[in-house]
Amino acid sequence: MCALLNSTGVRAEAHALLMFISAYQGNVPALKGVTFDVANAKSIARRIGVREANITVYRDQQLTLAGIRKAFDDFYERLEPN
Repeated sequence: MCALLNSTGVRAEAHALLMFISAYQGNVPALKGVTFDVANAKSIARRIGVREANITVYRDQQLTLAGIRKAFDDFYERLEPN
């Protein structure tokens, strides 16, 4: 993640798109540590300058193929040039 200066001198804002799956279909036990992964990833994003409002988290059932495509589409729409 990198914030850059554009030609007008306005600093571009950093954004983070975080995706986590802890619950899988079938006989796969839920991954209990993913909760900690979410918290750690958000903490890292904030430390590198991403405002809380610019951190988007998707989890488990949101991450179907259609959900992942929507996540990237929504993320792309939030970004500004530079």
